[in-house]
Amino acid sequence: MTPLEDYRAVYALRTFIIARQDLSEFFRCSEEGIWPRVGKLDGRVLGLWTTLATTDVVKIVLLTAYHGPAHWEETRVRRLKPEAFAKDI
Repeated sequence: MTPLEDYRAVYALRTFIIARQDLSEFFRCSEEGIWPRVGKLDGRVLGLWTTLATTDVVKIVLLTAYHGPAHWEETRVRRLKPEAFAKDI
């Protein structure tokens, strides 16, 4: 049984469509880059799945758990807009 402290209030389900030849790089970047950062912020990556289809593109499904909407927001990478970015957008 899952301990109560491991339950979360918000679960994010994201999907990605990528070229089959990019699968290894996608997994490597997830495991070595994104997941450790989310984990340090107490987010929980619960699963990453892909289809078994032998097509040129594949669908990837990622399930991650957070304490709430604000917690999810804290895990997003913040980037400043470039100076040339349109001001009216």
